[in-house]
Amino acid sequence: MRSRTPFLPIAVVLLLAFWLTRLLALGSFPPFIDESFHVSVAEHIARTRGLFAYAGEGRIFTYWWLIPFQPFETRAAFWVARAATLLAALPGFAALLATGRLAAGRWGGALAGVLYVFSAYHLFFDRLALSDTIATAAVALGLYFAVRLARRADDRDAALAGFALFLAAGAKIGALPYLGIPLAATLTLGPRRCGWQRRARWLAVAL
Repeated sequence: MRSRTPFLPIAVVLLLAFWLTRLLALGSFPPFIDESFHVSVAEHIARTRGLFAYAGEGRIFTYWWLIPFQPFETRAAFWVARAATLLAALPGFAALLATGRLAAGRWGGALAGVLYVFSAYHLFFDRLALSDTIATAAVALGLYFAVRLARRADDRDAALAGFALFLAAGAKIGALPYLGIPLAATLTLGPRRCGWQRRARWLAVAL
């Protein structure tokens, strides 16, 4: 018998678990060198108003994200930077839940969320003000909109997938290989009624 349990309450509980397990332990580690560099660069950009300063570092969107949150001259600077990074990670976690649901139903989405919440690796990195966390969240969003091609060929999904992956590469240049997600989706997904011409258009919009 098919389960009638709605997914939204499960997703809300998992989002709260994700947020609290990270937020309550943001101060568990001393500042790392990379975090210090990110906070310092964000402060420099904010003070000089040189938006593209340090663009060569390949993390410009991460620096821009941190600027509005930063009390640069207080002891809370690193905690606030970590909280801002965690805030940016929330949409990525929500996208993970939604992708799991698309791929394997509501309980597949729930299992994906539980595994992520209690993953020691992610529990560590999600509590640090690093570009990796922000880029990963954007990649997860791009993946979600690309996976939707399995059910429909919608140009809006293509545009959102491409935009999310653009944000990922801007947050950390190391995310560039994930720009191949739209191509992989075009070659492997798509409803039966969706021909190659329609898929090519979807890919063009995403790119």
